[in-house]
Amino acid sequence: MHSNEALKRQTHLEFYQQHGISPVSYDIKNLSDHFERRASLYDQLALPTLAFSKSRVLEVAAGTGHNSLYIAAQHPASLVLLEPNSVGINEIKSTYSQFGADFIEPILITKKLEDYFPESPYEIVICENWLGTSKHEQLLLNKLKSFVGPRGILVITTVSPVGFLPNLIRRFLSSLVAPLNLSFEERSTILKNAFQSHLDTLKAMTRNVEDWVHDNMINPAYFDLCLSTPTALDLFGVEFEILGSSPSISEDWRWFKSLYGEDKSSNIHYLKEYWKKNHNFLDSRLEPSSGDAEVNIGLENKAIEFLEAVRAHEDGLIQGKNVEKLRSKVASVLQEFIGLLPESVLLAKVALEDALNLIQNNNKINVADIADSENFAHLFGRETSYISVQKI
Repeated sequence: MHSNEALKRQTHLEFYQQHGISPVSYDIKNLSDHFERRASLYDQLALPTLAFSKSRVLEVAAGTGHNSLYIAAQHPASLVLLEPNSVGINEIKSTYSQFGADFIEPILITKKLEDYFPESPYEIVICENWLGTSKHEQLLLNKLKSFVGPRGILVITTVSPVGFLPNLIRRFLSSLVAPLNLSFEERSTILKNAFQSHLDTLKAMTRNVEDWVHDNMINPAYFDLCLSTPTALDLFGVEFEILGSSPSISEDWRWFKSLYGEDKSSNIHYLKEYWKKNHNFLDSRLEPSSGDAEVNIGLENKAIEFLEAVRAHEDGLIQGKNVEKLRSKVASVLQEFIGLLPESVLLAKVALEDALNLIQNNNKINVADIADSENFAHLFGRETSYISVQKI
């Protein structure tokens, strides 16, 4: 099989297993700092420390086990880690061998979600940075819902199409300076050199540049990650109601005595807040503001169109097509996206115009052009969000 054909057909798991990687590790040398970060996340999700104590907890796609350490430290009734990747399995064992002496020992199940059927439901189910938009993964999300007991809580990650856009630009540029027919190792080296200066602008980053490159710039399943919050809530239906999110974008000034019956829906209120504020996902540097919901809906739709244009360009490269028209489409959709931006994100607009210049000069672009792109290098979206929903 041609390497490009293999690239097109791979899932996250197949990609990880082929290259012997688990690119989801964090810097946990200072375990206290790591735990404080996790506690901050769960507090925003309405899951304070006591929520884990004595609960039955399942984490799906547990990766290296680094994140689960915090939960294990809260002494839940049980902690089940589901992880099928052999590299991840070994890293989970190593993680608990190194750090887990004072924590409960998790039950490690080395199966895919497709093959796992718990005997009884859980109080808390967590699945970070995995399930996306493909039909198969939406079916798996539906299955995951069935693991949650009455009044139980499910935590997943969603991806803002608007916040995804800066890294989609990087993904497009990656295909130009690190052609897909190069080896995995060659592409890794080129892209680390291209984006190291970009990642250096993120002061609170806990992931190393190699893992970031593998999971974002090379991973063939990357495009399907963009499961938006509105799509996720639609998939959850009336069976689940949102509890919290990170970032916390929803203000609720409704009087609690009015929150019953048809007027109670947290999901409807949350989505109203989302559409007023989703432009804030574009640039992690900016102070959040409220905007026009109709404008923001158009912005999100254009961001999705940009995702599909970048995906089509990469598919064209994989299939050996002439991609000139597909490259032009990427540039034109980005230009249209820039034209929709509100004044409140002016700094992001300057950075995107810098990126557009790179794209329009794609026949001459090199690694140094990307690494030295002063304005665009600083633009990272608030890409990943967390939401917690409760079964009602």
